[in-house]
Order: sequence, then structure tokens, then C-alpha cells
Amino acid sequence: MLQFLGALAAAVPALLMAHKLWRVWGDPQAGDHPDWVRSGIAIFIMEFIVIHSGVFFATTFGPRAETPVTVMLGLCAFYLLFAAVIGFAFKVPGLTSSFIMLMIGRAVFASLFMTAHDFKLLKAHSVTGFILYMFCIFLGLMVLPKRGMKTEIVRPMVVGCGTGAWIEQPHTAIGAAAVYFALLGLAELAVFTWIKI
Repeated sequence: MLQFLGALAAAVPALLMAHKLWRVWGDPQAGDHPDWVRSGIAIFIMEFIVIHSGVFFATTFGPRAETPVTVMLGLCAFYLLFAAVIGFAFKVPGLTSSFIMLMIGRAVFASLFMTAHDFKLLKAHSVTGFILYMFCIFLGLMVLPKRGMKTEIVRPMVVGCGTGAWIEQPHTAIGAAAVYFALLGLAELAVFTWIKI
């Protein structure tokens, strides 16, 4: 039952994020959606750092690891630097503070409470997330349609956020992110509610 509740707690935010990004992808001008074009791209980029840090935490701070606190703090500072740069570049300051809270939670939980099973589960989640992430990047760049994200509409929404495929064609990032978070939420419900790791 506890595993189901954990999977549900992870699935609900992912599915809510997928729903929001799906709506932004369909109509980027509605309501607060113009801010969400920039924020959605930043969140999707940040998700890679969340996945990456999950693998590092699971392998570096596992039950048999004797990792010094300085290494943990250095690793947190390394990821925080990336989070701050992404938040600054996309003008989404709340993103950096959210990441700080995630890293504090992971560091405290990893050092005080995580069991061998928890570390295996974190690693499985991170590997699953990585596979889905790469698959959705491929989908976004190759086959996902623009839907409501016409270039002339969304390009001004990301001016000043840098360059690259996701800035030049924001639908590739928003569409990929919507699909990714939906698949991640479904994986939580379909796989992590019952799998024994």
C-alpha cells in the first residue's frame, strides 16, 4: 500500500504538468500560457538535471557508499549552478528555488532515511525517466506537430532566452515535455505501483 501511495504521489504532479503543457501546446495565447511557453521549456531542461541528479544520488550515496559530506555538498552546488543558470536564462526565478528545495530534500533524505530499497527505487525511477526523456526529445524534434504553437505567435514569447532548436521551434520542447510528463505519470501508475525492486 505504501508503494502505491508513493507512486500516486509521484504520478499526480507529472500528469498535472502534462495536462498544463498539453493546453499550452494547443493554445499558447490563452490565459497565463504565454509565460508557460518559456517556463515549460525551462522545466523540461531542468528535468534532465533532476533525472541526472537522481542517478548520482542513488549511486553515490547508496547504503554501502561512504561518501563524505563535502562530496554531497559539492554535488549539490554543481547541480544548483546549472539550475540557477537555467532559471536566469529563461527568467523563471521560482525554478531555481524549487530545485533548491528538491536538492535539500534529497540530501537530507539520502543521508538520514533512505534504505537500500529506496536507493534502488530512485535509480529505477531515474533510469526510466532518462529513457522516456530521450524518447520524447526524439519525438519532439522529428514528428510532433506544432498544434497551436505557430512560429509567429510563440517566437516573441521566448526572445532573450538564448538560441537552439527549442527556442527556434518551441513546439518541439513543449510537445515533447507534455508527452514526457504524461508517460512518466503513467509509468508511475502502471509500473512503480506493483514492481518489486
